[in-house]
Amino acid sequence: MKSINRGIWSALVNGYTVPNHVVDSKTIEKPYESWPKEEIRKGEYDSKTMNIIPSSLNSNEFFRVYVMQSYP
Repeated sequence: MKSINRGIWSALVNGYTVPNHVVDSKTIEKPYESWPKEEIRKGEYDSKTMNIIPSSLNSNEFFRVYVMQSYP
């Protein structure tokens, strides 16, 4: 993935978090409409990463990943 785009590689290695802000001591996600261009670009890299990974797996690997649960 690094050869495709370094932003995609960064999303894979460093992970991605949705932009958020603090309101009344609570962290909430920013509405997409208020994301700055840089955050939109990072979100696009994350989406591309999430598409590339399953596309590169054979059917057995895909279903093993598909049924996995992720934990924060």
